[in-house]
Amino acid sequence: ENNPILQELLSQVRRERFSEEMDSLSENQLEICKASFDHTFLVNAGPGSGKTHVLIMRCAHLLHMRKIDPAAILVLAFNRAVVYEIRDRIRKLFRALGYGSYANRLDVSTFHSFALRHQQATDIYQEDAIGQAVHTFKENMESDEEFARTIGSRYKAVLVDEFQDMNEDFHGVVKVLLKHCGGAMVIGDDDQDILTWNRRKWAKKYRRECPLEAVHYFSDFRKSLDLDVYELTLNYRSVP
Repeated sequence: ENNPILQELLSQVRRERFSEEMDSLSENQLEICKASFDHTFLVNAGPGSGKTHVLIMRCAHLLHMRKIDPAAILVLAFNRAVVYEIRDRIRKLFRALGYGSYANRLDVSTFHSFALRHQQATDIYQEDAIGQAVHTFKENMESDEEFARTIGSRYKAVLVDEFQDMNEDFHGVVKVLLKHCGGAMVIGDDDQDILTWNRRKWAKKYRRECPLEAVHYFSDFRKSLDLDVYELTLNYRSVP
């Protein structure tokens, strides 16, 4: 393991394989993946535009080129199926790049799982704890600056998938995290909005106003953070 010749060979293999993967990306995809780790930006990605692949290659770039500790990279998604897919694809890509041992060190989680990790044990087993977890977590993050800083400062980079699935709780968590982490990428499709019912349910449960359309969260994110917006519009599924 400490043999300098073997280490140099491994580094060369990693460079070559990483270059091959990056060369397969489009110009727009490449620009997103290569953005500085402390840059916060929004990616509006249409259907079939390689959204998940871009997210995974962004992780690979942060690790390989920016030398970021994989434990300082947080990927948040909305359901377990997406988390399993992202983890599986990261494992396969990282093995191909010679970073297989790093794959499990990335923090890839659902919002609910991430929130439950930061709840008191007595709260976790209360009735409807999982459904309530993100709401409680968001309120704790917003009301306790030190708590929020302790969590957010662990991460050099935060990546949020399926941004169109936002509601007030998810959105609140993301905005507080971004105050304290290094940088962030949020990616989604503002035309692919199927969770209006979830926002209506949230408004009824907490008796508060809640935007019903996902486009509101894209617009608010752009305006409140004055950030760059990248567009991925080419549908590779329809390309012959």
